[in-house]
Amino acid sequence: MRRFAILRFVLLTAVASASAGGLRPSAEAAPLAVPSLGLIPASGPAGMTITAVGSGWTFGNAPYVIYWEVKGGTQLGTFSPDGPGNWSTSITIPGGASAGPHSVVACEGSFEFEQCASATFTVVPPTATVTPTRTRTPTLPPGVTPAFILTPTFTPTRTPTPLSGCRDELIQVSPRDYYADLGGVAAADLVLDVILTDPATSVVRVYTANIGSALYTQWPDPLPGTTVDAEPDPTDPNRWRLTVRDFPVRLGYNQIGVDISPTCGWSQAYFQFYNGDEPTPTLRPDACGGLGLPTDNVITFDGSSTEGYQTIVARDYGVRFERSMQLLRPREISPRSSYGVGASIEAMEFGSAMLPIRMAFDRPLSALGVFVGMEEAMYVTGEVTASLIVYGYRPGSDELVRLGADSTTFPAAATDVVHCLKFEAAEGALIAWALVEYADSGGGSIAERRIIDDLTLVYAEAELPPDAPPVVEITAPADRASVPGTTVHLRATIREDVDLERVAFQIDGGPETRLGAWPSATDPTAYFTGITFSTAIMEPGRTHLLTVTAYDGAGHFAQDTVTVLVPTPVPTIDIQAVKLEAVQVVQCLDNDRCADNAVPMVLGKPTWVRVYVRAEGGVPRNPISGRLCRGRVATCDSGMVLPVNEITPDADEDPVANDRASLEASLNFIVPPAWLAEGTLELTAFVNYREEDLDEIRTDNNVVQASVRVVPARALTVMFSQVTVDGLTPPLSEMWVFADWLARVFPVARITAVGRAPLPGNLDLSDTEGGGCGRSWNRLLDALRAAYVWSGGGTPYYLGLVPNGANTGGVIGCGEMGGRISASITSGGTRWGPIVGAQELGHNFGRRHATTCGNADNPDPAYPRRDGLLDDMGFDTAIRQLYPRDSSYDYMGYCGGPDNTWTSVHTYLSLLSILPRAEAAPSAARLAAPYVADGVPSLVGGGQISPDGFTLERGFYRASLAEDIEDGLPLGPYTVHLRDAAGAVVYARDFGVIPLSNDEPSDSGFVQIILPDLPEVAEIVFLYNTSEIGRVSASGSPPQVAIVEPAGGEDWGDSGVHTIGWQASDADGDALRFNIQVSADGGASWSSLAVDVADATSLSVDSANLPGGNLLFRVLASDGLNTSQSATASAVTVGAKPPLVHIGAPADGDWVPAGEAVVFRGYATDIEDLVVDDGAFVWSSDRDGELGRGPTLWGLPLSAGDHLITLTVTDRSGASASQTVRISVGTPEAAGPARPPLALLLVALGGLLLLGSIGGIAFYLMKSRRA
Repeated sequence: MRRFAILRFVLLTAVASASAGGLRPSAEAAPLAVPSLGLIPASGPAGMTITAVGSGWTFGNAPYVIYWEVKGGTQLGTFSPDGPGNWSTSITIPGGASAGPHSVVACEGSFEFEQCASATFTVVPPTATVTPTRTRTPTLPPGVTPAFILTPTFTPTRTPTPLSGCRDELIQVSPRDYYADLGGVAAADLVLDVILTDPATSVVRVYTANIGSALYTQWPDPLPGTTVDAEPDPTDPNRWRLTVRDFPVRLGYNQIGVDISPTCGWSQAYFQFYNGDEPTPTLRPDACGGLGLPTDNVITFDGSSTEGYQTIVARDYGVRFERSMQLLRPREISPRSSYGVGASIEAMEFGSAMLPIRMAFDRPLSALGVFVGMEEAMYVTGEVTASLIVYGYRPGSDELVRLGADSTTFPAAATDVVHCLKFEAAEGALIAWALVEYADSGGGSIAERRIIDDLTLVYAEAELPPDAPPVVEITAPADRASVPGTTVHLRATIREDVDLERVAFQIDGGPETRLGAWPSATDPTAYFTGITFSTAIMEPGRTHLLTVTAYDGAGHFAQDTVTVLVPTPVPTIDIQAVKLEAVQVVQCLDNDRCADNAVPMVLGKPTWVRVYVRAEGGVPRNPISGRLCRGRVATCDSGMVLPVNEITPDADEDPVANDRASLEASLNFIVPPAWLAEGTLELTAFVNYREEDLDEIRTDNNVVQASVRVVPARALTVMFSQVTVDGLTPPLSEMWVFADWLARVFPVARITAVGRAPLPGNLDLSDTEGGGCGRSWNRLLDALRAAYVWSGGGTPYYLGLVPNGANTGGVIGCGEMGGRISASITSGGTRWGPIVGAQELGHNFGRRHATTCGNADNPDPAYPRRDGLLDDMGFDTAIRQLYPRDSSYDYMGYCGGPDNTWTSVHTYLSLLSILPRAEAAPSAARLAAPYVADGVPSLVGGGQISPDGFTLERGFYRASLAEDIEDGLPLGPYTVHLRDAAGAVVYARDFGVIPLSNDEPSDSGFVQIILPDLPEVAEIVFLYNTSEIGRVSASGSPPQVAIVEPAGGEDWGDSGVHTIGWQASDADGDALRFNIQVSADGGASWSSLAVDVADATSLSVDSANLPGGNLLFRVLASDGLNTSQSATASAVTVGAKPPLVHIGAPADGDWVPAGEAVVFRGYATDIEDLVVDDGAFVWSSDRDGELGRGPTLWGLPLSAGDHLITLTVTDRSGASASQTVRISVGTPEAAGPARPPLALLLVALGGLLLLGSIGGIAFYLMKSRRA
């Protein structure tokens, strides 16, 4: 009995998978896909950077180039398609382009494999940008627009307000739930939120169904007969809520597309919902009257994965589609097909895309049939002819031949899958293969979706003939040919009658390299394969054997070979060393504002040298190396440094301009630390030294020299304190991210990070009204300054860590201008917080905002570039990231993002002139002991001050200060008098308010002032321009205070919450304020735990935040001017703590080439020592032993292999702590072999292996290496 099976599915031809290869089979074969090119946006001014996107491109068919106007014109860039053939890249429209339409052309491949696509870009005259004005702008992170903090009364309009960075976004509001059911209505309102980067040019489009279907309406300017209501966001001028009124919906499932055009990104959204039950369509007859074949067995497929379908079909029914399909639910076609025409439930069905559908039958057939149809045509017009072409074996023959065909026609439009294709073999003939092809009226294969359904199989009773071995023929190069140039194009054809399993390639009988194989569109047994590779992997001057081997599923294989001659090259190339750049953070090169290498090197900071090279006469066969020597020398045979990479230069007229933005394009050296000494460093770099890499036609231009100034090391100490806001407290470990970023971007050799106790209290930072940074942030900085003054002061800077996620009123940072206090949000270990912190510290050093970009106040009038763009190339040597000047921003501005913010030359040199030399770093004793028994008697207090008055907010305390502790107040319009009981002035001082970063200089704000404590002082009087505005007078009786707990003698351990309690009173009824202090040296010195506590008689402290040892506690009480104190009679024991340790570099998981110098940078803080001695840092490797001592080691090579790097820090009490990271050091072979093996030079792309020049591969390997 004959067996029948009906396979019910829809097939759409697809781009071949990686295993199917990526080459076009022959001149007469259909193209792999029709490549498309799109431009986003498609219009704009000359010089604009836009996004080019592509689909349908061949994965692995290099080169990929984008041109202006015509193929071969000005090159705009390159691209790299992914496996499915999609890609996107940024290109810049030529600055001098004339107004009007222009062509942008993208091309892939070469010779017979080249194909191109084009798109139109319309150049329009630039329009003016309207920037709203602001009276005050709190500090924003770079890249965040000021729209978020505009006052609620702001009403957005359609006035163009382009944003920095792409924010185009569509957000469905209603209906939103995929499972929502509207219940069978005729129309519904669609509600969505839209954010437009450029509201002046973008349009929101709403379609009747999928994106690309008929347009229903748009906004602005809705189409006639439609209504779109737009409600502007009261706080964001680039955001609207749109309501599309009375959108007609169908019964059952609805899918409605929305997009933005033009867009700076990929901005699409879909409303998906149900609307009652979908009606059951009326049964319709087939267009052809049915297949007329038996339907004893019907197989329906409703799985969820393409691989699952193909596996089941191949295993159970002997049908193979050669891995060219994807699942599809073709909703646009109803009814679906003959057998399913009455079905009302859509099933997931087979699909592929845009190529002939190939079917191989492991079980022979006597007949088969399919139903065919078409979705909406994208390209073809007129009529479409669908053909079923059948191959098999005639009776008594084992030769696979064409048995016959069937065809039908239908319009090039959405066509129900009801048209028949059927073939019945002659008696005794066996069907083994079939193709379904769609052609236009001229007979050409069309680039449209083929759809088939209800594949009906009638199995034959006979068996297929035995599988014959494959046949291989190398078609290029010719046997015994001499290879012209530096590239070999190997091409071969393969014939296999059943199942081609794999194809391999060998050189001189070496290891096999797998190739892709592309099936013919017209012959089911024919395949095409190929590879393009560089002759650099073959020894010149002799013949080489090239072999292609094909293997089939039955275990057969066949080979073909050719021999080729690689000629001995004649030198034609001239390698030229053009310029040398020494860089630590940022450097001048080809800059009309500063001379080459004008930025000096800071002693003790990691230093790189980049050498820019060009090659005339062609691309070098081998990568080029070099060497760097100290001094201006003629030879470099000893004491030299080898580069960390090799390069393949080209004939760039200006390699600095063209190659500086890529580390892989310059020859890079790490300068040994011993080379840096204060004064002038002379450098000489050689490329292709003594022609060790390749022969040249001349070598007198292979050297470049430069000199750079080296200045003494700079240091910066920053004390970090956690701030609690809305009940959230950031971890103290956030300070390491800040310290590490500051060490990389500031002109310092050392950052000392000191962890201080958390700021007491739970703050509310939501009030941004008032001057400065807003009332809440102004009070925060006042509290931080009080903590700073009462906990050491001196030369360090004090930065408050504000928790990420708290309500900060839209302000994320604030700092004193010319002071030492700042605060910044944290960002969970990412760069945002450190960038903000660096800006606020920059304000401490007097730096203003880099231009008004982002509506920043207090702009620097001397900043050299618009929008805060960098004035030259920046380089982060720690992670090897470059910051191009035209796409990166100074951290003192608002316009950058976390990945494109660095420092300008302007800011870097300004800080370099201010920062102290490294030897001026504060000692631990200085930080820990601001108040000493034999110190200077002082009055310390403060409050709010303005021309209208002074309000005491922090009572004056009498205390003995260490020498030269200052309050940092500048000169200004205020005068303070200390007067005796008779009113006589015994001391006078002029002062002003320290300005804050987010406001223009003001005479109003908070002050903390330190005055001499003279015994005759009876009152403190404040004057503004000689007019009294307030006074603080001593009352008749000082306050009384007595500490009641701890009693002394307790052991608090090394952690746990404990209470310090006291009793206090004042005979005059004055309000009292308290300052709670701790001493670790028996009362010789004191530092504060909490400053100016009011309305409380106790303080909770965690002994984890206290130094270890025998501690005394005391409470100072102030009634405004009089001070009393009480201390514990005996000490409380607190457990000692080990240091906190952090490794900033290298990062865990890093890989570096063997022989390359590794930078080790570590940090530590200790609650007892505060500042840890340099000698307490010990670095070691489990492979190489102890590496050295100090917070930073630089220029230290490691042996090849895996290393567990440990940093151990021991404090003065002997307590130690460690942190480890694991890194890998590559072997010399992996880092840069003289002749890379084939496996390293072959780049497998989409089933086609292409081997480019050595230089191209060197670029690929460098890009793949972790920084």
